[in-house]
Amino acid sequence: MTGSRRKKPIQLPFPPELCALICEEVGTERKRDLLALCRVSQLFRDEAQRLIFRTVVVTQRQNSSPLESWCYAVTRRPQLAPRVYSLRLTLDHGLDLTSDLDKLARALPKCVNLKELSVGGRNWFSHESHQGWALSNKCTFRLDKFTNSYFKNKFLSQFWNTQSEIRLLSLPVFTGPFPCHSDQLPNLIGLEVANIQALPTGRPLERIQLLTQWNPAMTNLSALVQYSSTLTTLNLVEYHGSTAFSMHRILAQVAVTVPNLVHLGFAELRRQRTTYAPVKPEQPQGMPDAISVPILVRFQRLETFFCHLYNISHFIDVPARKAYSLDEPQDQEAFGRLTMAACGKLRRITVALDMRTPPEFKGDDLVCTLTRTGRDGDVHVEHGTRFDMDKVSMFWV
Repeated sequence: MTGSRRKKPIQLPFPPELCALICEEVGTERKRDLLALCRVSQLFRDEAQRLIFRTVVVTQRQNSSPLESWCYAVTRRPQLAPRVYSLRLTLDHGLDLTSDLDKLARALPKCVNLKELSVGGRNWFSHESHQGWALSNKCTFRLDKFTNSYFKNKFLSQFWNTQSEIRLLSLPVFTGPFPCHSDQLPNLIGLEVANIQALPTGRPLERIQLLTQWNPAMTNLSALVQYSSTLTTLNLVEYHGSTAFSMHRILAQVAVTVPNLVHLGFAELRRQRTTYAPVKPEQPQGMPDAISVPILVRFQRLETFFCHLYNISHFIDVPARKAYSLDEPQDQEAFGRLTMAACGKLRRITVALDMRTPPEFKGDDLVCTLTRTGRDGDVHVEHGTRFDMDKVSMFWV
């Protein structure tokens, strides 16, 4: 065999079940190792490719060709496209109007088992014909989850009619009104939008994730009351970095409006560090405040809670004259134990502080997760340096 010819994988006498177990043990996060297993044998290649192509992330930028490579793979090798379960596309201005969109239009319909699609990036193309690569009737897949920060809403009407099985919808840059008619997306249970005004009326939503700016003019969450009988999961994500918000006040509103929450989370996405103090509900408004255990106790069904903070560096228990510094692992743990002791049904709490320094924001998070395990209610504590919101949030499960 000459050096220019590709060697075929060795045929080892392993049963497919064993190859599958080995590949599963390697896991989808170690794709280089899975690629190495593809060269071991044909059976290993089949099982490894199943995991490699199950979740695909393609970021198309100027002077790069990952999109072209992926489209080529799934169109030229028909066994690969049906293995794609989740596809995340980030399309920047490097996208070629004719060549790249044409390749996508041929590749996407072949992914017949696609269930999760995320499309983001800059959309410079305003004509309907330029949107058809994902909205074509040739696409027979039926999505369960869809994230869109790319397509103009005026082009999606037919898409909503076709994709009637979507349960979880993310419109992270959408400010409303809600783009779907009442007879579209009948199975929708979870929605992520950019502000509370974009939430629909008349839908029994079970999960809501708000990406918004918390300031005195925008902390009215009374619109959530329409979901009080169905809503179990709520995440509030603050992205502006203002110091004007009050976590205590916001959580007090949530406790009154949707008291039956099972999963609750709060995250900040920008940095302007200050100190806040938890206060009891009967104390006067306007005092420095943040999370307070008495507020969380109001959520009698609460099972998971997380907070990821930039602006708040301390929780201060004013009556007890006790400060919990979020940049100290032992204080994070102490606050978590105090909360779990007060909230009997709480089975997991994550407290995280972003420790990165501006302007480059290099460094790590400081994360403490407490999990109630076993029948005796023992608490397992895990400290870490990376906060993964998708992992602790119950929105996407």
